[in-house]
Amino acid sequence: MAMMRCVTRRIGISGRFEILSLFEGGMIESGFTRKKVASLTLGEKLQKFRTEHRKSLAEVSRSIKIQVKYLEALESGSYMSLPADVYVKGFLRSYARYLGCDEEAILRMYERERNIQLSLKRKSAPADESARMRWPAFIVTAKTVWTACIILALSGVVLYLFREYHTFVSAPRLVILEPRSQGVVSETDIIVRGEADRGARVLINGQPVLIDAEGYFAEKLLLQPGLNTIVVSAANRFGKERTETIIVETMFTPEQAAYDETPIAPEESRGVRVTISAPEKSVYVTVLADDIKVWNGQLAVGERKEFVADRNILVSSDNGKATYVEVGSEAPRALSSEELAVKDILFAPER
Repeated sequence: MAMMRCVTRRIGISGRFEILSLFEGGMIESGFTRKKVASLTLGEKLQKFRTEHRKSLAEVSRSIKIQVKYLEALESGSYMSLPADVYVKGFLRSYARYLGCDEEAILRMYERERNIQLSLKRKSAPADESARMRWPAFIVTAKTVWTACIILALSGVVLYLFREYHTFVSAPRLVILEPRSQGVVSETDIIVRGEADRGARVLINGQPVLIDAEGYFAEKLLLQPGLNTIVVSAANRFGKERTETIIVETMFTPEQAAYDETPIAPEESRGVRVTISAPEKSVYVTVLADDIKVWNGQLAVGERKEFVADRNILVSSDNGKATYVEVGSEAPRALSSEELAVKDILFAPER
């Protein structure tokens, strides 16, 4: 192995020295040069890895489901234009996995560069914070509390007057849920269901019907052969009225027509008849006749309502003790001995 030693010699009158490397068998002059080493930023590294994979931003966006504008911001180092930090870290993890990079190393580089940008942004702000205009702190006093209460009260009054005015000038809401107009049915009866404004007075073919607290109503009507016109109207307390007309065509089968033409059998052979009343206090009642909901609403004090079915009647009430029923010619009796809700109390004809 050749031996090397270094010597210096003075060159010229300026006193500059030159370093020489001496080897056995010869002398070689060696000069030193300064090389600038630059490290890549996170964005440059991501762009370099993507280029090595020969992928465009659009292809990466489709693969990892991140918008192209966010990928461009990551590669350009524009962190301030990105969404919240937790989303950016999720973007970087997905991008790193896609490129096959170390996720933790990528996140550390991001945090370091982002902290540098935040520090530079803070330094660029005005140094004298006291010179900025500051709003005085909000102090809660008795006067502010009273002012807020007065504003809330006035707002409530204005809202109430606006609603009353709107109710006065406009007709009440009326929506027919079933049946569909211009329909054809083969049954001898039909259920009319709908919704109206709470407190509205609803009439079906001139007869009043009850609506519940939510504005829902349902009424069972008998149909005649041919075209049947059903007129449903709703009126508010200011006399504004809205009317809906339903046309239903009924086509009876020969068996139904023959049945309809036969004399009506005595009361005892027509199934079950139940009369519901509320002699002491109003109750909320739901009635199903032959598994069809025929009534659902508030039964006022002293009000009575009668229902007839072929197979059975199911009665539900929010207060069984205050709800009385009469089955056929029997004496009235309460649904329950306690003031509790009862559900689907069955009444069926005697066999």
